[in-house]
Amino acid sequence: MKKNNRVYGIVGIGCKMSMWNADMSLNARRTVDGLIFGSDKALKFAIKDLWDKEGERVLATKHRDDDYRLLNLKEIYETEFKENLPSKKDKDGNVKVLKNILQCIDIRNFGATFAVGDVNLGLTGVCQVGQGLNKWENTMTEVIDIISPYVNSAKEGNATSIGTKTIVNEAHYFYPVTINPSNYDNLIGIADYEGYQEEDYEKLKKALLVCATALETNSKTGCENEFSLFIECKENSELYLANLDDYIDMYEDEKDKVIDVTRLQNLLKDKKEEIDTIEIYYNPHKLKLKYDLDSKLVLKDMFGNNI
Repeated sequence: MKKNNRVYGIVGIGCKMSMWNADMSLNARRTVDGLIFGSDKALKFAIKDLWDKEGERVLATKHRDDDYRLLNLKEIYETEFKENLPSKKDKDGNVKVLKNILQCIDIRNFGATFAVGDVNLGLTGVCQVGQGLNKWENTMTEVIDIISPYVNSAKEGNATSIGTKTIVNEAHYFYPVTINPSNYDNLIGIADYEGYQEEDYEKLKKALLVCATALETNSKTGCENEFSLFIECKENSELYLANLDDYIDMYEDEKDKVIDVTRLQNLLKDKKEEIDTIEIYYNPHKLKLKYDLDSKLVLKDMFGNNI
């Protein structure tokens, strides 16, 4: 079934003694005025990694051949779809490529720029992800010395190499997310495409709830999904919202970590006729939620159980 209503959301990623998103110097990524943030690419990477592990068809991720060599986009396309990339002699080449890449869950959600050879496609994705600002005031960066188990060939004797690992003591990133199915309405009828489906959204929503927790790498161990919010607009709603993370506050109250959504609720109080539901998922074992009672508000833990 085609999805027709817009969704506005927030995804919260907690990070403790780990590194959610580093810059090229391996330090926590920062804005020019020093605020720690996570890029949209970090969240999308975690989502696509989860989909790939679950057996979904994912195009825009690293692919390797049998010799463990990284493939370029042309090679990925021809390996994935078992056919050559169309040339300019093929008048239906763009349509053929479009039909193929829309089989991939990441393209159906995030869109793509596919400019290879004689094919040039640009798809503005249904799902747009902003930058995730850290809202925890006491975040500090720490550098840990690491001793390699291998002998350093540049030194005499049995000396081993010494490296470093940079982590943050604690950070809490909040990403704004929008899902607008109408971004793909112009593709309906082309290459047998029937529009953005409810199934695509449900797979995205599931990933937004667990992707960081599921991403178990050395630097990401200690990162987890701890908060998500989804505002389901009514079909044909005229409600359009800017980045919602600006209206979320996080602070420490005595020993409790509190996520405060009351400013966001105040923003929405005169727009309730445009909204179906507001779902909030959070980890009640680690966080407290400050909110106002609202008939449209549904509270759940990160496993989907009602609170």
